[in-house]
Amino acid sequence: MSEVESIITISSVPGVIEKDEILIRIFYHPDHIDELGNIKASAIPSDDLKSRGVSVDRKSYVEKRYIETNIQNSVARKEERNLAGFGLISHETVLGILDVKNSTALHVKSDPISNNQAHAIILAKNNYLRSELKKLRKDLVDKFKSVKSIEEALS
Repeated sequence: MSEVESIITISSVPGVIEKDEILIRIFYHPDHIDELGNIKASAIPSDDLKSRGVSVDRKSYVEKRYIETNIQNSVARKEERNLAGFGLISHETVLGILDVKNSTALHVKSDPISNNQAHAIILAKNNYLRSELKKLRKDLVDKFKSVKSIEEALS
């Protein structure tokens, strides 16, 4: 097991995500952030909401070293990509995003991966039309609180 894999063990991360848990998403420029510093709607792919999930980390359980390694790897894959900052959102806020029927539209699912047991995904609860997914994506993006540093994100 590598150092990163040994940072968090399965037993230390509960499978149930509490409503008051804070989730962290890493944002990159120019992929996720526009020239004015705003999060682009495309930072959250509609298809991810529908099928594979929007990748986030559970703040209470993720280790700074894992996030730093993740950033290094992601930046190295694309020459013009740079870290822009982090988006923070509570699980309760995600659950507060409603669809056109005034029902909870999204849910957060614990999704541990081999080197990060604090990984989770945000998914649509139903099989929404593309236009509905785009609205949910915009609502989600608008709810993220942006912070610039890893220290702010993890404090």
